[in-house]
Amino acid sequence: FAALNKSVRQYYDTKAFCYAVKDWACKPLKEHEQMDADEFFNLYLDQLENAVKGTPQENTIKKHFGGVFVNQLLCKDCVHSSSRQEPFLVLNLNVKNKRSLKQCLESFVEGEMLQGPNAYHCGPVSYTHLTLPTNREV
Repeated sequence: FAALNKSVRQYYDTKAFCYAVKDWACKPLKEHEQMDADEFFNLYLDQLENAVKGTPQENTIKKHFGGVFVNQLLCKDCVHSSSRQEPFLVLNLNVKNKRSLKQCLESFVEGEMLQGPNAYHCGPVSYTHLTLPTNREV
């Protein structure tokens, strides 16, 4: 957008950009092929991580863009719980019918009852309990 802002042209020639950025097979991006923002962002961050691997800047992307959330499972029938930390660079947030980023994040950390094939087996007990993951910290 910056290139268009200072230009009299109404388009940006993407050939050089597409040649510089490679796809998952290390081939230049096809300039006439559409890619959604999430797909491109993941591709670009993956390439940046690979480019700085083994350098003093190796953790720069994780440091500035990454985080950790806690996926927590709570048994509704007993006191057992399980927590697992999960690193992330991108959070897939539900934006439908949300008016703010805060609402999106609140929806992300909201618990849900796991039932049927999604139910977890509570280890210390010999039958399957419904479990409730809550408080995924962002």
